[in-house]
Amino acid sequence: MTSVADIARVVPDVQEWLDLKMVSGRYAFDFVLELAAVEVFRLRNIHKIFDAITTLERSGQQKGLTKKEMPFRNPILKGLWHKHYFDPSFMPRNLLEELKRDTLFTDEISKFHGKKVEEMTGEVVRLAVLEPYKRRAQSNRLTGEWIIYEKEVERNYYLTLSDHLAETDCLRRVRVDAYRELDAQLEVRS
Repeated sequence: MTSVADIARVVPDVQEWLDLKMVSGRYAFDFVLELAAVEVFRLRNIHKIFDAITTLERSGQQKGLTKKEMPFRNPILKGLWHKHYFDPSFMPRNLLEELKRDTLFTDEISKFHGKKVEEMTGEVVRLAVLEPYKRRAQSNRLTGEWIIYEKEVERNYYLTLSDHLAETDCLRRVRVDAYRELDAQLEVRS
């Protein structure tokens, strides 16, 4: 059974990985705890999150396959930015999004009506999985969940992770503000 002790055990490793990725950025202590929980509970591939941070930290030097980082539009999140990170568990959502855009898919699939499964399996996989994924990746439109951060003067301040379909902007704001407050208290003590 996983416990708080397991998360605490992973925290130094997460901090070490983050420090390796940082060029000038900094991160909230609770961001480290979130990443440690991601690792312990195997919620996502933590290294995909680290890769997205590397893309942000080495702006212009490394290109990712996900959507470009953007500021939030909702005024409640003013000043905050989000960057998508991609994990294989997001593949179904990406394929559905791409197939919604693909008007030729239905026409192509209809050609297989009446054929035996063995005759069409490879082509259906190509049309329904490989091609849509390739199009999204090549045009940097892979979607996933978010790393929420603030752009400070010459560096990024990584605050939290967020599932952009399951949370409201109000919850994000409350969490970000709480994380900032805790960081400020930790700085005063050190």
